[in-house]
Amino acid sequence: GASIYLDGSLVALTPATITGVSAGSHSYTLRLTGYNDATGSVTVTAGQTASVSITLTPVVTTGSISFASIPSGADIYLDGTLQTAKTPATITSVSAGSHSYLLRLTGYNDATGTVTVTSGQTATVSVTLVSTPGSISFSSSPSGASIYLDGPLVALTPATITGVSAGGHSYTLRLTGYSDATGTVTVTAGQTATVSTTLTPASYAAWIASMGGAGAIQGNLAAVGNIIDGYLGMVSLGFTVTLGNVGTTIDYYLGVG
Repeated sequence: GASIYLDGSLVALTPATITGVSAGSHSYTLRLTGYNDATGSVTVTAGQTASVSITLTPVVTTGSISFASIPSGADIYLDGTLQTAKTPATITSVSAGSHSYLLRLTGYNDATGTVTVTSGQTATVSVTLVSTPGSISFSSSPSGASIYLDGPLVALTPATITGVSAGGHSYTLRLTGYSDATGTVTVTAGQTATVSTTLTPASYAAWIASMGGAGAIQGNLAAVGNIIDGYLGMVSLGFTVTLGNVGTTIDYYLGVG
């Protein structure tokens, strides 16, 4: 059923034998819709029949797209449709032309764009995904402590620090009269990590303040016991407890201080 063009002129459809052809070299084209043209030349000998037999190749109207991402395992959306494969993957039988894509992986921002597919070829999309930031909620007792995150001062407690990259971070909570509270916190992309700390007094005055002031010590037998235990070394209050501290606390307890 292919059209036969001999020396430029349409002469028949395959299969066919063309007679009355002059001896010598002749050009031919076989043309069939949906297939690539087959062209060539054939030499005719006087009184003989030359033969041309060809298997036509289909016209390729599709191509492929190779998707890769760092990290791998991202969902692939092509023209809005979720594909069964995850990165890395090659999507075949994609029509020639422009196509939109979206790569999605939990904990990372979506990567979007367009890619142009050429028939019979493989287009490439390679993307490094950007992690979604998270947050850290800081609180301390007492409040008002300076928050140092990975070194710089960022806020005072209580506060929620946003836009923090996923992963491990170091922190220091600092308040005059109290020992620094230091540690590390792990942030998960898109989530809020929590740091809640009771600061340890670094002086007797800070300890009194943490108890609510001298007035709160009156009648508070637990406070007296706590300061005595600190003096005896049975507990650590964060500062060196003197005998004078014990006496002052007893005076506060009795309401005579």
